[in-house]
Amino acid sequence: MTIKLNNSIRSKLAVDNLARVIGADPELNVLFLGPHATPCINMRSKTIFLPNGDFSNDKYWKLCSGWICHEGGHNRYTEIETTVDFENEYLSKQPGFECIMPDGTASFSSKEEEKKAEIKLKRLHRSINLFEDIQMEEKTGNQFPLSKVMLAEMYSFMVSDGNMTGDGSNIVSYIEMYILNKLRVNQLGQEGVPEILNDFFALADTVLFDMKDRFDSLILEATGVNSTLMACELGLKLYEELEKLRDDLKDKEEQNRLDDSDDSDGALLNKSDFG
Repeated sequence: MTIKLNNSIRSKLAVDNLARVIGADPELNVLFLGPHATPCINMRSKTIFLPNGDFSNDKYWKLCSGWICHEGGHNRYTEIETTVDFENEYLSKQPGFECIMPDGTASFSSKEEEKKAEIKLKRLHRSINLFEDIQMEEKTGNQFPLSKVMLAEMYSFMVSDGNMTGDGSNIVSYIEMYILNKLRVNQLGQEGVPEILNDFFALADTVLFDMKDRFDSLILEATGVNSTLMACELGLKLYEELEKLRDDLKDKEEQNRLDDSDDSDGALLNKSDFG
């Protein structure tokens, strides 16, 4: 029998109660969106957003339980003000920064500078969240042993579905997943799917080349991350490394473009010579 929230009050109560216990907040609610929605939490509105599905499906229920433990863990252990202060400090050093407005948004002297800062901030936040996921999931699992099992099952399903790995064609994405998976396995003790992860980790020698030691060193430094502030500091280090990498990739693309242009000019010249 298919069990959807619109015909199962018990299922809605179950997910809300799980979220409120894990998240340490009696006002926390779970809202189910479309089937392809990305799990996330809005800590200001006290809402966890999840993809809708069939609660009678064992895989979906286990994924849902893990997602609720994950997002509820953010609500309990992520120090949102620490993150906001850290990110505002970063914004204050960007070109054109004027001030932080009363509503919390940053004001810049031009729309162009605002847009550039917004892109940088999103990248920084993504890097911070990577380490924040580890520190808060460890605390959540220690506080609630059953949630540790739920989080591990969620991770295994996400690995088997291909959401935690890649073929290395996008090097920035590969590095993020490489670090996150290493920390999940080494610090959180989550097994995932070993045969998939082993193949994924083996790509590092060919994908990262001489960069591997740099990121392995960051993983070593990050192992044991235990606070939001530490996650912010590690996130900034990762972000800066990835920005350097993006700049290097742009330079190489530009050089390749110029080389291709030179080759094209040479080919035209040769054709003219033999005309």
